[in-house]
Amino acid sequence: MTHDLLSIKLCQLDDQIGKLHSRIYMSETAGTLKLRDEIDRLARECAESQFALRESLQRSKCDLAPALSCGYDQIEQVIQNTKAQIQKLERDNSDPQAAAEEQLLVAEYALDFACQAANHALLLSLSAIDAQLSQQEERKIS
Repeated sequence: MTHDLLSIKLCQLDDQIGKLHSRIYMSETAGTLKLRDEIDRLARECAESQFALRESLQRSKCDLAPALSCGYDQIEQVIQNTKAQIQKLERDNSDPQAAAEEQLLVAEYALDFACQAANHALLLSLSAIDAQLSQQEERKIS
């Protein structure tokens, strides 16, 4: 059961990473209007995904759901604070080139953080599989 659920989630993650690749490649050749349309589309998708995740956490009967929800809220707050700081830098910086470079640096770190989050998710998944397999082995022995 755990493997099936995690396989589905892995496929969903793979789809999202595929979209990420496509959007990055598109951004290399897109004009300003197309790029801004894609930014708007992705912002809507992020908002919808965020809403769906919050709803899922609220409906969850898992004892850890409140803690997960709190952690998610903290992550979202960090993201919102970072966005606000970027916007402030853009407004305050008289050098558009420097502001763009700072934004690029933030984007680079955000991708590093995403990779780290994916690795942590994998560790949690492997630990869950190990726990389930251990439990199954114990039942066979008993």
